[in-house]
Amino acid sequence: MGMYTELIFGASFKKNTPQNVIDTIRYLAGDLEEEPEGYLWEEDRNVLVNGSYYFAVSDPVIKMWQDEITDQWILSARSNLKNYENEIEKFLELVKPWIDSGSGYNDMYAITMYEEDNEPKIYYLNKEELQICRRKSINVVKELRLCKIKNIIGHLLRLCSVGKR
Repeated sequence: MGMYTELIFGASFKKNTPQNVIDTIRYLAGDLEEEPEGYLWEEDRNVLVNGSYYFAVSDPVIKMWQDEITDQWILSARSNLKNYENEIEKFLELVKPWIDSGSGYNDMYAITMYEEDNEPKIYYLNKEELQICRRKSINVVKELRLCKIKNIIGHLLRLCSVGKR
């Protein structure tokens, strides 16, 4: 049988991304009918067009377009497959050098979730930024909790003083 891995991908590609890289991704996304010249994908299976009923989104969802304002190519995809030959990781290695941006402060560009795992694996463009952001996020959460506690205590003190009148 084998277990499935889900891939969720979203990123903008650099303006100087070679045409054969863009065409390879477009072919994998189903935008091109014929294998393009300079095709780079060496695996037998396409990571972007597989689906499984073991995940909430069972059919692949893929959109690739060239932004009218930035002129950059953008890929948004969600699929899942039996990742026997680490095809997902190979795809991410192929495209990562050409990614300009992902989502959020850390430029997250992919999430993978193995069927039997409890937590997903998240891919970022810059891990150093991730560590800085985590520290900042933890401090922000601590400050918010402290602020909420102070507000609750202040509110309780006001309620207690109203009862004494």
